[in-house]
Amino acid sequence: MSDKKQYQEQMEAQLKQWQAGVVELQAMLSAADGNVHPEKAQRMRELERRIAVAKAKLPELAAASEEDWPSVKDAVESAVFMTSDAES
Repeated sequence: MSDKKQYQEQMEAQLKQWQAGVVELQAMLSAADGNVHPEKAQRMRELERRIAVAKAKLPELAAASEEDWPSVKDAVESAVFMTSDAES
């Protein structure tokens, strides 16, 4: 399996893990009856941001040539794993 394909599969698995985390946090927040811990709400917003960015970037990664994919991978990681100013 190529490094590119392996990385794509890892990112897709990470995306599924984040989506499961959002579902779990939503359940916690629903059960909190207004007593939401700011950290949990912030974590959910961060996961939702990462999911949106990853979904947008995965097609770019898939379309990248074997020569170009390392730079595309770096761009994907920078976009997905950066912390937004509003949440830092």
